[in-house]
Amino acid sequence: MPSFGEIVERSLALLQRRGRVSHTALRLEFGLDDETFAALREELVAVLAAADDDGRVLVARDGAAPVADPPAADAEPEPQPDAEPAGGRISVLLCDLAETPQLEALDGDARAVVGARFHAICGEVAGRLGGHVLPWVSDGVAIFFGHPRAEDDDALRAVRCGWEILRTLEAAREVVEREFGVRLETRLAIATGATGDGPEPFGDVPRSAGAIQESGAPDQLTVDAVTRERADAAFSFAPLAGERFALTGPAGASDALVLHAPPPLVGRTGERALLQALAERAAAGTRAAVLVRGEAGVGKTRLLDELAAGAGDELGMAVVRCACSPYHRGSALYPLLDGLRRHG
Repeated sequence: MPSFGEIVERSLALLQRRGRVSHTALRLEFGLDDETFAALREELVAVLAAADDDGRVLVARDGAAPVADPPAADAEPEPQPDAEPAGGRISVLLCDLAETPQLEALDGDARAVVGARFHAICGEVAGRLGGHVLPWVSDGVAIFFGHPRAEDDDALRAVRCGWEILRTLEAAREVVEREFGVRLETRLAIATGATGDGPEPFGDVPRSAGAIQESGAPDQLTVDAVTRERADAAFSFAPLAGERFALTGPAGASDALVLHAPPPLVGRTGERALLQALAERAAAGTRAAVLVRGEAGVGKTRLLDELAAGAGDELGMAVVRCACSPYHRGSALYPLLDGLRRHG
């Protein structure tokens, strides 16, 4: 981590080179928390008079003192081990409290408590789903999926994170309203896109997420077209203007079935006949339970898919599909609860 003085010098150089630098870019470039960013802003705007601030973007002032050229030994930029390499992809979930008259009327201490509870909810859900949390403007947080390590299901995990944050806040809203007289309203947005390799290692993705968030409705998760495309097997969306989509809830398939689609069934004639006979007995009123065991990859799930198709189509039975999820390892009953919810 560079020293504060080095951050100031590099920020000045970035301002002179580009003319404009967003708060978001500076926070992400140097991994700044709220306190350090406030100090950097004061140094650039009030002390050095090098920039004007419109609340979101720092604009270089005409005639600002030039930055001294660094020594030759420091000419190479410092390595950024946590930055995603060029050509990567990242999903950014922005979560913020919507400014309401009730929230603005809170005193500083109460506002801090409400903000801390909001951050705790976002942090707990993000941590469980593998998100990387950074502070954001005001009460907000930014949750990165694909940083520092990319996964195939980054966009899907970002959507699930937003959905679970909304559900958790719904449960916490009554408590906050009773204690502080404030009804929490939130704005959540997700953008997915390519990372960069320059002064803004996350490319335009955080700015895109910010623009989506500003246009979104309260207590709604709004996503871009790329995110929807990568998550629509597990979640349903309603179209909005400008290639944006509002999350309406989970689709019919569970996480495990979306992430691990079974291969075609080959053979297994004896096993299929046995399961079919047991299904026919169950349809006639005799209950049965079967434990299917085998090494990973031998086709257990595909065998049960075949049984479920036959039981539903040929025997007219109700089929409740239950599957474990990599996002709910701490809940032994989650497969049953999720299966019943999707069935009924």
